[in-house]
This record gives sequence, structure tokens and C-alpha cells, in this order.
Amino acid sequence: MIESERQEELINRSPPLTSVPTDIRPLSAESSPYPTPFPPPITLRETWETAKLTYRPNDGTITAIVPNRKPAETRDKSLVPEVYRQRLFDKRKEVTATVEVEKIGNAFKIVKIE
Repeated sequence: MIESERQEELINRSPPLTSVPTDIRPLSAESSPYPTPFPPPITLRETWETAKLTYRPNDGTITAIVPNRKPAETRDKSLVPEVYRQRLFDKRKEVTATVEVEKIGNAFKIVKIE
């Protein structure tokens, strides 16, 4: 009985909630006092003058290869100029071209083919 009397006292002592606070807003990334968990990836652009382009028809990937670099890839066929289309897609032969790539983390992505 003592416990139930104590609980009633505590309930009676607490002031009733009369209004709901209206200044509560969700935090956005800009207004948050904490840093974001992952910073945005750093992107750097490079131009590879004599890149070898290959096409893999099974997954539709175009790959640019230069010595001492990781290969850059894309699946966007619209980046390939008309000059290289027949040799690359129809004959499935290697093509040498100037390629602009974007480094995202540890990977390279093809941005432009000239």
C-alpha cells in the first residue's frame, strides 16, 4: 500500500501539460550542431590522351584503360562519338581516344570521349 500511495503523490505533484511547444523543428544538415557522418566525395577530373577504349556487350560497359591507372568505366553509349561507334560496337575492336574521367573515391568514371 505504501508504494501505491507514493505513486499517487508523484502523479498529483507533477504539473499538468497544458500546451504543446510550437518551436520544435526537425534538424537539417545545415543547422545540425553535429558533423555529417560522411563528407561528400572529392571529385577530380583528369584527361587521358591515349586511352584504349573497349566495349563489353554482355553488360554494356565501356572501359578506358591507360598504363599505371585503374580502368575508368561507363554504361552511357551516348558519350562515344560517331567516329568510333562502328569499330567499337559493331566490330568490337579496341579504339584509342582522348578521354576525360572523373575520380570519385578510388574509382574513375568516364565523363567525355573525344
